[in-house]
Amino acid sequence: MGLPILSKGIGIGFQWDVNIFKYLLMWSVYRGFYGFPFYGKTYNLALELYSAIPDDLDEVIRLNRALCLMPGEELRTIFHTIVYQSSSRIQGFNQQHQPILLDE
Repeated sequence: MGLPILSKGIGIGFQWDVNIFKYLLMWSVYRGFYGFPFYGKTYNLALELYSAIPDDLDEVIRLNRALCLMPGEELRTIFHTIVYQSSSRIQGFNQQHQPILLDE
């Protein structure tokens, strides 16, 4: 996934194991959190990887979508953040983390 700033010729992108994290959640706050310490003056945007939806563990278990680790078991993965130069939109990244240009 790449987020370009075409006018500047740069972008930031991310690569992760989509077999583990199948979903990307975007959440935002626009002037929320009216108490201390922000007093309604905060703007936030976040991207969060999710392994299963909906955002209710009981429902995810019922739908057989939950990741389950046994005691002592590990799950390892890699997440890459990539800053790239391009004045064109991209369709993703190759294995060397270089942008793949979108054919328009």
